[in-house]
Amino acid sequence: MIAGWVAAGLMVMGAVCVTVAAFGIGRFPDSLARAHALGLGATMGVLFAMVGVTVAFFDLATGAKAILTVLFVYFTSPVGSHMLGRAAYRFGLLPVGLRVDELAGEDRGSEDT
Repeated sequence: MIAGWVAAGLMVMGAVCVTVAAFGIGRFPDSLARAHALGLGATMGVLFAMVGVTVAFFDLATGAKAILTVLFVYFTSPVGSHMLGRAAYRFGLLPVGLRVDELAGEDRGSEDT
């Protein structure tokens, strides 16, 4: 009984994290801040949801799958956010409050990576 309430609370916390991230995507002024909100919201939302699923089912196989899911998101979400920010910078979408662009002398498109 108590495990069900704890699991439900964790899943609701995950849903709240994802919802706040969705509002951040619509509210932030530039692409870098939006990618930041998406990365943080996705990782925290998945963490809370998977811990809630593990508590709800309380099974070794479910726990292992939840851990693998969280690790996958924790390794791929920051890389995806970085690549979105890098693509936005190369496309010329600079942050709103940028005062000094330290990479202004660099060639944005010459890199092969």
